[in-house]
Amino acid sequence: MGRMGRLVVVEGLDGAGKRTLTESLTAALREHGATVTTMTFPRYGRDVHADLVREALHGAHGDLAESVYGMAVLYALDRRGARDDIRRALDEHDVVLLDRYVASNAAYHAARLRQGVDGPVVRWVRELEIDRFGLPVPDTQLLLRVPVEVAAERAVARERQDTSRTRDAFESDDALQARCAPRRPRREWARRRRAVRPPVPRRRWRSRRDAPVAARHAGRRVRSSCATCIAPAGGAAAVHICPPACRRAALCRWTWRGAECAVRSSSVR
Repeated sequence: MGRMGRLVVVEGLDGAGKRTLTESLTAALREHGATVTTMTFPRYGRDVHADLVREALHGAHGDLAESVYGMAVLYALDRRGARDDIRRALDEHDVVLLDRYVASNAAYHAARLRQGVDGPVVRWVRELEIDRFGLPVPDTQLLLRVPVEVAAERAVARERQDTSRTRDAFESDDALQARCAPRRPRREWARRRRAVRPPVPRRRWRSRRDAPVAARHAGRRVRSSCATCIAPAGGAAAVHICPPACRRAALCRWTWRGAECAVRSSSVR
């Protein structure tokens, strides 16, 4: 029988709320008449590789936890053992919800090696788990963006309430959790911080009198550090929004068709 269901993965930091979201999605989908089943990785207590992971992260098996690739292989073998169960669930249900999957293995070990999303360990994890082990590719992946501090507080509170869910070496490593935290894509940051450029005039200024006001007062201390009115004589005023570097540099320079506008970023009190 071919694959009929949809594979949905919930990812995020420890304490991000993956279990809560999985339970909520399961209830909501069932209310709409869909058949849903869930799985959680690692499968502690059900797979020997997952048990070795837990033991290593709590100080057992010598320096096994220090081996990035060794731990990644154990995580991958745990999912390899569940491959047939995942495929069977996809044949029998409309939606299969997974709490952690291949992306967690790639993210944590890339963070341990201080590599980016295009680093060699991320490619290696995909080749191992997807290409070699034949794990199903998710249809949808939900990444929960939660501040590191909030996730850490939740993990500590969970540990106090349930002694069986003590934090392991990865969960208690604040620096590792911070490197694993999802960040806003660079393109989105650039769009949010992009400066609004004033309209470029089609002619050059013939005299000092025609030059922009901000250009005539270049280098003077202004009260507004990030917005300066550029009003050519006889023309409409335009607002000059300084680029983001203006807030950090001592002097921000903006070239405006033959006239250089220099605005000090420190405001006058």
